[in-house]
Amino acid sequence: MALRASSLEEDITCSVCYEVFRDPVVLECSHSFCRSCLDRTWDGVAVKLCPVCRQRCNNVKPPANLALRNIAEAYVREHEQRQDGGETRCSLHGERLLLYCTVDKEPLCLVCQVSRRHRDHRLCPVEEAAQELKSQAGDAERQIRREFEELRHFLRLEESARIADLRDEADLKSVIMREKLDHLSRKIESLALTISQIEQDVRAGDVTFLQAYKGHLDRIKTPVQDPVLVSDSLIDMAKHLGNLKFKVWKKMKERVQYNPVILDPNTAAPWLSLSGDLSSVSYGTQQLHIPDNPERCDVCVCVLGSEPLGKGRHSWEVDVGKKTKWDLGVAKESAGRKGILNVNSNSGFWAIALREGSQYSACTQPWTRLQLKKKKKPRKIRVCLNYDFGEVSFYDSADMTLIYTFKESFTEKLIPFFSPCIQTNFSAATSAEVTLKNL
Repeated sequence: MALRASSLEEDITCSVCYEVFRDPVVLECSHSFCRSCLDRTWDGVAVKLCPVCRQRCNNVKPPANLALRNIAEAYVREHEQRQDGGETRCSLHGERLLLYCTVDKEPLCLVCQVSRRHRDHRLCPVEEAAQELKSQAGDAERQIRREFEELRHFLRLEESARIADLRDEADLKSVIMREKLDHLSRKIESLALTISQIEQDVRAGDVTFLQAYKGHLDRIKTPVQDPVLVSDSLIDMAKHLGNLKFKVWKKMKERVQYNPVILDPNTAAPWLSLSGDLSSVSYGTQQLHIPDNPERCDVCVCVLGSEPLGKGRHSWEVDVGKKTKWDLGVAKESAGRKGILNVNSNSGFWAIALREGSQYSACTQPWTRLQLKKKKKPRKIRVCLNYDFGEVSFYDSADMTLIYTFKESFTEKLIPFFSPCIQTNFSAATSAEVTLKNL
């Protein structure tokens, strides 16, 4: 089909403008051209020749090629419909794209389905894949909006609190200033009264003036200070505006938790439930209907981190709480994800496990039973990866007691690995989350 489509496009392409024919005309030699192209080619030329075979043309007004025009117009209409959102066809086979390959992440036709390249790949209907991707994008968009709304809510509260603090200071200092003004007003009234009394005594006569003179003199000797601003009477602008953005950011940072490892929902088994911030995983009550993409663990109830870890040191903390069984550690990027997984170091998993509430094991081949030095169960496990030294160590975060260390020569990047394990009963201990913590 692709070859036929390509051949058709060549047949309806003008050899002068190299575009699909527009108002084609046919010459005596049977070659066809756009009427406008032929007019430009022959313009000012005495002898009219075919632009292709150079045969002389006696008819200077060649007839229209109606059949070719109809084919060209139909082709253009179909092409425009496809560009405007019409049905897109397979570029290789020209068939309708009905399937979606979850491995190569591309739409396929029915011929592609049986080709060697896609024969063993997981396929699903295009509509189903599109709906799933739209649903996933919608969920992510809603979560992003919730996260940003929380930040905006914090900023609104912080803005209100700081404006309220500014107004409280302004009100307090206004009261202080009013009290000072009232005090000055009373002093002014007292001085005005003294001046009025002295004037009356002067008019009353010498004896009366001299009798009151001593009292007036004592009041006059009292120094009257020039009015000055009281200390701290102005708004403390530096306190309210200095490093304002930094202070708000620092306060926001204290409220927002940073997780060194983020869980990848595209790797989570269908029975697992992840928290909105992708920091916790728990065994769900029912199987989710999600795509069986190549990255996903389909049988083993586990989930991987989103970022592979390479050279250097890496560490994170896992809050296992009172759970009675779990697996956690790291896995190499190429470790298997389909079917029943052999979680051990020979298969590319370096992990420790808890079973029956008290049986700890290192996932070697075969598993190695561990005897913890403390009777109290660890509630938080710290995982420390030293990639360059080839070490994966597990500690009780409470006092950094070493639980176990794997030694290996790593040849590829590693991914954090977690499994809350299958739960047969949903007590508070078994159904609790496995949560990543900030160190």
